[in-house]
Amino acid sequence: MLDMFAGMTGIELALIDADTAVRSFVADLRLNDLYYSLAHRR
Repeated sequence: MLDMFAGMTGIELALIDADTAVRSFVADLRLNDLYYSLAHRR
């Protein structure tokens, strides 16, 4: 349900569950931050 809400509102959803590996989760967040900062430059 939260993933549907995130998709409708255009926000990013960071899901943490039992299968989440902390190191790869943090790396993904950093890469997403880099992408959005470069993609939305003016």
